[in-house]
Amino acid sequence: MKKIKNLLVVDDDLVSSFVISSTLEDMAVADKVSTVFNGKQALDFLEQNCIHEKAEEFCPAFILLDLNMPVMDGFEFLEAFGQTFSKYADKITICILSSSSARKDKVKALNYPISGFITKPLTEEKLKPILEII
Repeated sequence: MKKIKNLLVVDDDLVSSFVISSTLEDMAVADKVSTVFNGKQALDFLEQNCIHEKAEEFCPAFILLDLNMPVMDGFEFLEAFGQTFSKYADKITICILSSSSARKDKVKALNYPISGFITKPLTEEKLKPILEII
């Protein structure tokens, strides 16, 4: 498993975000872990960090995305990502990380360019197989 330069966590729950970031740091999977709290902030983050000449240095290679968030949920983010950032789809891996275990959410998520669907809590055992395909 190679180390990711930049990883973005998109989750509105402060406790979940802290636990996820701590787990990622313990796993030492990324040089930098950034956190935003909804899909709109994630799109803004991508716009600020991926659309310029130093994109390789700042753009996240991996996104852990919650589904249920205020302002813009995970599915709305995936729609907007597909419209605005489709040319980055081969450079940015997206994995759903949600408390939802509903089959309808998993089926719906498969309509988008995601690499996996993990049910919280995040563990090394759940994340490792997805990171190995990056």
